[in-house]
Amino acid sequence: MNTSSPAPESTPEQPRKISDAMYYILLMRRHWLFLLLGTLIPTAAMGYYMYNYQPNWYAATVTFVPPQMKSTGLGGMLGGITSALQDFGLSKVGGGGGAGYTHGVILRSRMLKDSLIEYYNLDSAYELQDATPGDVRKALDNNFDVTFEKLGNYALTIYDKDPETAARMANHAVKIGDNLASELFRTEASVQRGQMEKQMRQNQLNLQIAMDSIRWYANKYQLIEPEVQAAAAIEGLAQLRTEQFRQQTALELMRQYLGDNDPAVRTQEVLVENLRNQVANAQSEPGFVGNFSLDKGADVMLRYLTHRADAEAYGRMKAIMIPMYEQTILDEQRNMPSMYILDEALPPDRPARPMRSLFVAGTALMMLTILGIFVAILEKYRALKRDYPDYFGDKKKSLPRSTDS
Repeated sequence: MNTSSPAPESTPEQPRKISDAMYYILLMRRHWLFLLLGTLIPTAAMGYYMYNYQPNWYAATVTFVPPQMKSTGLGGMLGGITSALQDFGLSKVGGGGGAGYTHGVILRSRMLKDSLIEYYNLDSAYELQDATPGDVRKALDNNFDVTFEKLGNYALTIYDKDPETAARMANHAVKIGDNLASELFRTEASVQRGQMEKQMRQNQLNLQIAMDSIRWYANKYQLIEPEVQAAAAIEGLAQLRTEQFRQQTALELMRQYLGDNDPAVRTQEVLVENLRNQVANAQSEPGFVGNFSLDKGADVMLRYLTHRADAEAYGRMKAIMIPMYEQTILDEQRNMPSMYILDEALPPDRPARPMRSLFVAGTALMMLTILGIFVAILEKYRALKRDYPDYFGDKKKSLPRSTDS
């Protein structure tokens, strides 16, 4: 009897696990037609809209440089003062520094933009007839750009639907900016002139006070050349004291040899006393070298020399300020360009915007991403419905709570 054991039952083959990346690739492959049509249709619609309804905008650029000119007005005055301080040995007093505005401030000013808006009727060109002036300026800001290059030149770019208008506006904007800069420069020179006139009047008043003080001291104390008079006073006083010491020494010797009661000794004592009085009078009484005593001579001469130094300083300041004042008058009246055009703006051959290919590519990428996320969510929903059918039927059960809660 053939007793054979039954054949073992075959176990079902387990599905092979794949990575998440491969899963999504296969998922996209399954729905490739949906993804393709969902991407192509909006992309084609965007391309049709961009190429048929969006106008071309042309960019015209003009480059210019500011003039190279020496400092004038108060800037030149500061240089002159530095030179004067070097004459006085005070060149290291204080520090240096400065600040100012650039032409970019003028080119971005509201006055310039309003001039362009009014001259070229930009509210109509931008289809903003009923908009506020601020909205029109914002629209112009989107089509207006000023950059400062590393080499020192400025580049002004204007966008417009007409290439000829874009070039005219760019060149015209520089001319308007030049007129504004010249007017601003003249206004600044006028303010500087007023300030310098005030300073010159004050300096002239101080100079007059110093000169009056010098004349008063010269008349009262008979000061003509203080240095010479001081040297003469020292020399004269030294001679008197030398003669006093010599006669005092002779008196002591005469007393030793002749005695105190000798007539020659008496005469010598009178001479020594007279010399002592002359020295005392020279030091305490005016008239030795001027109408002042030597005891007060240092104070008198110090004040006199102080007033003379003030007069010299105010005189030098006057010499510095006069040419600077004349320069501010010339600056106020001058009419020369503040912006020199290097390359005029020419009508561009190709539009600068919109970048249609970029918009089309962006639309395609965006739609592909959105549809891919949608397909992944939909596939996840189907998997949940397949694995938990009781929760998606007509009589839905409540979802099981998490064991963590």
